[in-house]
Amino acid sequence: LQSELDNNPNIRPLYPLPFSTIIDNAPPDNPNKDIDVFVLFGNTYNIRENIIKTILSSELPKKYKLHVAIDHFSDNSDRSGMPTLMPYNIYLDLMSRSKINIMARGHGYDTVRRFEAPMFNGLIMSDRIPIITPDPFIDNVHIVYYDNNLNGFIGRIEYYLNNPGERERIGKSGREHCMKYHTTEARARYFLNKIEQHI
Repeated sequence: LQSELDNNPNIRPLYPLPFSTIIDNAPPDNPNKDIDVFVLFGNTYNIRENIIKTILSSELPKKYKLHVAIDHFSDNSDRSGMPTLMPYNIYLDLMSRSKINIMARGHGYDTVRRFEAPMFNGLIMSDRIPIITPDPFIDNVHIVYYDNNLNGFIGRIEYYLNNPGERERIGKSGREHCMKYHTTEARARYFLNKIEQHI
């Protein structure tokens, strides 16, 4: 690819520029993780509803402290009668208190939560999305990816709840990776570096 770019001045590369984490007003990480699993979605893609149904139909609610919720609205519904969404500071606080934060794609592939949740040292479990992310989160190093068909999903949650050393190692590594590569400042540096390469 680089040789094609060097030999053809009419070809211009495209670079990914995903969301980033905004740390200015974020609460500090809460070391007292009193929520086992945090899942809060807008009902904007079918995997999200499937995750909620899978969790609620499992033994997890009987065995662990969960915060599981989904907004039941669709893209073409009138949201004027919807209750006010959870205040952002409460949402961040719940993530900071959670041992495991579960993410899933929404209407679009990327979500801001992909860069919010890692701020708090909790383990992130995420679906796989087909987009390119610079300095990606590596499976079993910074994050845990689950099968998009949810095969073995509940078993993986229980595994990490019952293996705190491994869960905390991945969660801490995810936070360090996020703070190094995925803050708004880091994203701005990446953007400017790409521009400088072509000036």
